[in-house]
Amino acid sequence: MLFVGLAAGGLLLVLCLAGAAGAFFLTFAGAEQRASSQAESEMARMRVEEERARESAARAEAVARERAVAAETAARSAADPTAVHPSIVNVTMTVRAAAGHTGVPLGATCTFPVEQGQPAAGVNNCRAMVDCGGVHLYGAEPGTGFFPCPTFSTSPAVVVGADTATTQADRDPTFALDTRAGTVSIADDAQGALGAFRLDGTVTVAAAPAPPRSVPGAGYGS
Repeated sequence: MLFVGLAAGGLLLVLCLAGAAGAFFLTFAGAEQRASSQAESEMARMRVEEERARESAARAEAVARERAVAAETAARSAADPTAVHPSIVNVTMTVRAAAGHTGVPLGATCTFPVEQGQPAAGVNNCRAMVDCGGVHLYGAEPGTGFFPCPTFSTSPAVVVGADTATTQADRDPTFALDTRAGTVSIADDAQGALGAFRLDGTVTVAAAPAPPRSVPGAGYGS
């Protein structure tokens, strides 16, 4: 009987030790799996942050280029008021698609000037002030509405250019104009004065004679 009791006790001890080892193994495996999952999540978060940082740097670089162009033009104008002789193309836009709440209806027709300043930093620099039925869509504030316009002519009247940054980056909406294709697009993010919106339209153009001074409120770098 004593031998049987000892054997049973030994078996029980072995079973207890095996159970403890199994529990330890499961706990260790679970902890290792959680650590691996956390590491993967951290790596994914870092990749997202790196991508956001690259996008932010690209936007900042684009804004810096636009501001440099505007600043150089303003400096030249201040040094020699006769150095800038802007040409103007009048653009008539008809709204064909709209998203958001700008108050500008489909089919609305608006005419706005696009003014070319003296090229600066090797880039043609234009400014547009888009007002549609009393709604200021683009270039409403001093120092806004500037965009690179690699193609600008008054004879024939042609403007091709774009501002690719929204209010979050440079205080005004995006603006893309291609009179050759007959298209215009204006859009903004939720931080803009009109909230998030997008307007797409078709355009026609006509050259306007250069006035003795810039369009009111359109002074470069103002």
